[in-house]
Amino acid sequence: MQVEIVSVGHELVKGTILDTNSKYLAEECEQIGLLVTRHTCIGDNLDDFSQLLKEASLRSQIILISGGLGPTPDDLARESAAKFMKVDLILYEEALEQLQFMFKKMGKSMPDANRKQAYFPDGAIMLDNPIGTAAGFHVIVKKTFMFFMPGVPREMKLIFKNQILPKIFTLCDCKPKQLEVAIYKTFGISEAVIGKKLQSIQSDFPQIQMGTRFNAPIVELRLYAQAKDNSSLFSLTKSVVETAFNDWIYSTDGKEMLAAMMEAFDHKSKLAIFEVDRGGLIPLLLSFDNDKEVLKGYELIPTLPNANIARCISDLAKKAREKFSVTYGIAIFGIYNEEQAKSYNQIAGQVHIAFSTIEGCDYFSCNLPYGTEEYKRMAFATLVFDLIRRRMKGIPYLKEILGKQLIQAQDHFLKIL
Repeated sequence: MQVEIVSVGHELVKGTILDTNSKYLAEECEQIGLLVTRHTCIGDNLDDFSQLLKEASLRSQIILISGGLGPTPDDLARESAAKFMKVDLILYEEALEQLQFMFKKMGKSMPDANRKQAYFPDGAIMLDNPIGTAAGFHVIVKKTFMFFMPGVPREMKLIFKNQILPKIFTLCDCKPKQLEVAIYKTFGISEAVIGKKLQSIQSDFPQIQMGTRFNAPIVELRLYAQAKDNSSLFSLTKSVVETAFNDWIYSTDGKEMLAAMMEAFDHKSKLAIFEVDRGGLIPLLLSFDNDKEVLKGYELIPTLPNANIARCISDLAKKAREKFSVTYGIAIFGIYNEEQAKSYNQIAGQVHIAFSTIEGCDYFSCNLPYGTEEYKRMAFATLVFDLIRRRMKGIPYLKEILGKQLIQAQDHFLKIL
């Protein structure tokens, strides 16, 4: 069953307000096995809106509309639906009574403008709004079910959950379907490379929906299937995907990289971190998830003590470990912008990382030149967390990060630098 989602309002079209309603509705539909095929954002224009409803009714079985139910002249959801259906707007006494009661409860008299919110297309079924003045409604046009909801997110969610979902299951003669979902979070591999690999897997498993979502620098890989019909096939697909992306998957249960790293720590292991020139996101991120008190020390080193970066960063990592008497001393030197790059004769996006343990020191360097300074901060922090996670779990380090070589050197090599 195909679903189309429509959000209404000039402020959404112009980008003044973020459209979170469509995201919510799409995710809710996905969880019950309804296929969302299109999102549309439209301004407050009667002709455009009614034409959109006409077009959507020809291609989708369910249309979910949020917005346009307010009391102002530019709230045109009711008028647009009536024009499309070629019916009149009529006063629903029940809706009017609810409006008057709501204003009375607030100790106010109802403005005349709000009377508009008690009118609906002839034949529409009203959807109560217990926490706002904008009641929703739904209509059936041939084989298409249209549900109109207020644009205020908490009002929309309440009406959708409590009234629209039960109606969808009843009116459409369908039941909630258990949807098999697998979510893999990856780091170090680009979305384009994942897409290419998925293409060949998808051709072998056409019944399984596959997709990716990029949340820099993480790429999320998702699989979907109706459990009733494809349970064994879904398990087989998961096995193939996990084998294909094993080197890059760090989470199969929605964990962020920091949580995956923290999970790898035993209760005895502790960290101390020195950062050179300017701070990144690592101490801030660790402060949000430091229940194990993993971070025992942090210092910002104003400038690089000498020109030999690999040797210098490795020495700093050792000093961090010794100063705070911890298991791991880590030193980081990230180049976040062009001005900083010129000062150190480096490339913007270059990061130098060293781990010091009692056994010795490992040094890493990689150039991640993509995106803004904030993106680089997140990418560098994620790389550090991934390296720590791999070290703690005994997993081999990656050879490349997002297509760029991860240079590695161990203590015996650093000593000759």
